[in-house]
Amino acid sequence: MIRWAFNNNLWAGTFTVLQGTVAPNYSLVSLAYPERPFWPLRTVDKTSFILKIDWGAQYAVNTVALFNCNMTYCYVSLSNSPTFAVAPYENLVFNPIPRNPYNGRLQGWQRTASFPNPSNPNSPNWTLYRYAYLVLDGNAAANCPDPYFQIGGMFIGPAAYTPRDIAWNYKPTIVMPRIDVAPAHEGWKQRIIAGAPITRLSMHRLTMRAGPPAKYDQLRSWLDTETTWEQYDRVLVMLRDDDPGLTWMMRRTSQPEWDVAQDFPESDWELEEVIR
Repeated sequence: MIRWAFNNNLWAGTFTVLQGTVAPNYSLVSLAYPERPFWPLRTVDKTSFILKIDWGAQYAVNTVALFNCNMTYCYVSLSNSPTFAVAPYENLVFNPIPRNPYNGRLQGWQRTASFPNPSNPNSPNWTLYRYAYLVLDGNAAANCPDPYFQIGGMFIGPAAYTPRDIAWNYKPTIVMPRIDVAPAHEGWKQRIIAGAPITRLSMHRLTMRAGPPAKYDQLRSWLDTETTWEQYDRVLVMLRDDDPGLTWMMRRTSQPEWDVAQDFPESDWELEEVIR
């Protein structure tokens, strides 16, 4: 089932390094902007690094996502204690951090234990936490090819309600930015790589009617969702529950255009990965 999350709690966080050192000219704040994966948080070396994030109050959490990492192991500890590793807490272990098959970057998401909602899988539960601890373990440094740890961004927040899953025949497109330069006689051609690859998703949505269209039905829920997307613009998208690597920060490129048929309103939907 496709899922998304709008509000990244890291925007409201205060960052404190408990162990390790941030590399010069790199900022802790960049962690809160996963849509800028090439403006990363980087450490000076591969010794253990622990970052405390304090939101000042309890925030709803059921989803944690990491972007453009250079290691395959780390974990995030969620807690209501101002002291690291004091129970009760919940550890989300990324081992391994998956590789997104479409953009080639190490990124993925995990859900908290409270996420499943037996009464309505489309509307996940959440838990209230005040603190998050990002732990980059120096004992796992062998799985990192660089002399430092790096994370391009992190998202911690609540996944939103999904009115109805998309059709299975979605179409991913790998966009490889490039410019081909050639003279008029076309005797030679020079290709210029203009950026990192991004992903576009084309999908089809089908909803169930329940009374007058767009009143109390799935179509109305989708239309309300579209309005919220427009306000946030950049949204965490998780395409499948069973493949955490299919994760991106994306924006809509299509307009909310629906074919309101008698029984099943339907619409095409297009999203594009954001890397600013």
